[in-house]
Amino acid sequence: KAILKINELPMRLFAGGFPPRPKKCGPGETFKQCVSSTCAEATCQKPVVGPGCSYDCATGCYCDKGFFRNARKLCVRRNQCP
Repeated sequence: KAILKINELPMRLFAGGFPPRPKKCGPGETFKQCVSSTCAEATCQKPVVGPGCSYDCATGCYCDKGFFRNARKLCVRRNQCP
């Protein structure tokens, strides 16, 4: 059995870096930290964000304002949505 000391726990949890390091995002995307996963970006299927955003803390690349996530997971302009 491995026993972790309390002071080692933060280092183990955040071994990848804290806060998380920004990833290189694609065109029309921006790296965001601690945003609601249900209201972080608009999609082609749901072009209006909200209401009823979750209170979680998601981190990653999200579509910029004026862009919408399509079924191929790309950020496109509204007129490029099916």
